Amino acid sequence: MRKLKYYLQLEEERRQKLHAEEKARKLEEAERKKKEETERLAKLDEIYEKRRQREREIEEKAEKQKREALLGRPIEPAARPYEPPARRPSESGTAAPATSASPASGKYVPRFRRGGA
Repeated sequence: MRKLKYYLQLEEERRQKLHAEEKARKLEEAERKKKEETERLAKLDEIYEKRRQREREIEEKAEKQKREALLGRPIEPAARPYEPPARRPSESGTAAPATSASPASGKYVPRFRRGGA
C-alpha cells in the first residue's frame, strides 16, 4: 500500500511539474509573439513615416515649382530629371562595336543584334 501511495505521489508531482513547464513555455511563447508584433508594428510605422515624409517633400517641391512658374522665375537646374553622364569610348576600342549600332541609347542590346545589320 505504501508503494502505491508513493507511486501516486510521484505521478502527481510529475504532472504538476509538466503542467508548470507547459504553462511557462506558453507564457514565453506569448511574450515572444507580443515582442515580435511590437517590433513589426514599429518597423511598419517607421516605413509609413518615411513614405509620408517623401510625399510631403514631393508636394513641397511641386508647390515651389508652381509658385516659381507663376512668378515667372526660371526653374532651378536641380528640378530637371537626372541624366546620366555620356560614356566615353574606351581607348582600346572594345566598346566601339556595342556603341556603333545606336550610340545615343543606353539600353542593353543582345549580341546578335549588335552586328552590322
